[in-house]
Amino acid sequence: MFYFIPLFLMVVLGVAQIYFSTQLATKGKKITTLEKETQILEEENKNLKSEIASFGGLNKLLSLAAEKGFTKDFQIINLSSKVPVALNP
Repeated sequence: MFYFIPLFLMVVLGVAQIYFSTQLATKGKKITTLEKETQILEEENKNLKSEIASFGGLNKLLSLAAEKGFTKDFQIINLSSKVPVALNP
């Protein structure tokens, strides 16, 4: 009878060790997958930020406008409400 208790404890603890080892390996694989996905998303985020910054510069906007045919006009026209648009006859 006294040999039964230690043998039972050894079997239970052995099964528990196998179970927890399997769970640990599964969680480790999930963590590795999530870390790789995080790294990919961070790289994509960095590339998108760089692309946004390249579109946002004033010099880039000026060059795009020049390519489209827009020109810089230095003559300023003031459209205020004091200037009559049409006169009554």
